Formats: sequence, structure tokens, C-alpha cells
Amino acid sequence: MKQIKTHDICPDENELAMFVEGKLRGSRLAAVKRHLEECSVCNEVVRVYMEFAAMEAVKMKDDEVAMRRAARTGNNLCVLYAERYILQSFGMAVKMDDLIGLAWSDGWLNREGVQFRCIGKVLEHYGIEVIRKSGSTIPDIRKELARNHFVIVGVDAGELFARTKIRKIKEKVEDWFENRPDHALIVTSVSQDSPKHGEISLLNFEKARPKEYTVPLNKFMEAWEDSGNYMVIIKRSN
Repeated sequence: MKQIKTHDICPDENELAMFVEGKLRGSRLAAVKRHLEECSVCNEVVRVYMEFAAMEAVKMKDDEVAMRRAARTGNNLCVLYAERYILQSFGMAVKMDDLIGLAWSDGWLNREGVQFRCIGKVLEHYGIEVIRKSGSTIPDIRKELARNHFVIVGVDAGELFARTKIRKIKEKVEDWFENRPDHALIVTSVSQDSPKHGEISLLNFEKARPKEYTVPLNKFMEAWEDSGNYMVIIKRSN
């Protein structure tokens, strides 16, 4: 298949989305079809879009058995791992199974994980003060870190950590549907040269042991915006 190298003649993202959804008509439909016969890049975008749409159409039912099974796996527990890390810093040694049981019984955890509005509920259960805030800014994060508080942020993990070309395309396609914040991270430091330039260091809790990442500030801000710039402040005792 011949690949067109002049990218400015490719249909834009909205037009490709309309093509997949069957909303194009007449000459524009014919033009997009002709283009797809020659352009492997747009073909890949359309393929990923259709694959993602199919996955959405067959989402698993939220029955109790499925929810409990998924909640007991190592997936979708980034919030609880982060909260356990914070509890340990307060000198509280709590088993992960106990945190899962508490979050499950109180409705803070389901098969998709812990909703952002429930971040910190476990910590509050143990008497730790928590503040939740949307529409936050990088200066807000820096201010709380300067006070020696913990800061958890909600992000779109794919936008932040996607490395392969296919994964990056998939993230772009997902954003056609809606912004999908799906991960929680602890911020450890911010170095800022200008409003959008600098670096931010983060603790990532995909599994029990955190991994530290340092990423460009502008890349972090794009992933953070998907959650409405949501952050949770965990106050340390004075």
C-alpha cells in the first residue's frame, strides 16, 4: 500500500471520526475513501478508532462477582497503593487486603478502581486530613509541597507514559470520545523555568512498589488537564 507523505492533505481527526461513525456523505465520503486506499497512516488511525469503539460496546456488566474478582487483582489499585504508601509514612503498617476490604465495603472501590472523588477516603478513615481540589495549578502543587504535604494528582496515564507509536495513536483516538483520566500519582517535586517549561517528578503506583519518573512539565500538564487539574492534598501533622 502506498503511503502519502504530504500530511497536510490527510483528513483531520474529526473527519476520520465522522467516517468511522458513518456520518460522511457525498463527495467528502468518496474523497476519504480514496485517501484511505493510499494512506497507511490514516488507515491505522481508523483501525484503532474502530477497535476502541468495539471495546466500548462490549463493556463488562457491573455484577458483584465481576467487580469483586477485578478488585482483588493487582489492576486498578493505584490509589490504594498510593494511600498505603502515605499511611506507612505516618507510621501505620496496614495490609493491602485490609485496605481493599475497607474500600470495597464502603463503596470507594469498584472493578474500575477508585474514583477520583474517593481519593483520600481511606486516609480520612485513619484520621488524616485530606483536601480535594479541581482547577488546580502548578503553583498550587508547589505551594503544598513547600508545606511538606503529600499531593496526589489525577492524570491520563496513556498520555503521560505512552511510548510506542500505536499507543500514542490510541490515546489520540480515545480523546476523540472524551478525556479519560484513569490514574493517580504522587508528586514529589517540581522544577519550573517558566509557566510551561520545567520538570515534575512523580511516584507511579501501577504495582505495590512505586517507580519514580521525571517528565517534562508540559507533557504532565496535558495529562493532568484530562482530570480537570484535580489534586488531593494530604496534610502532615505539624
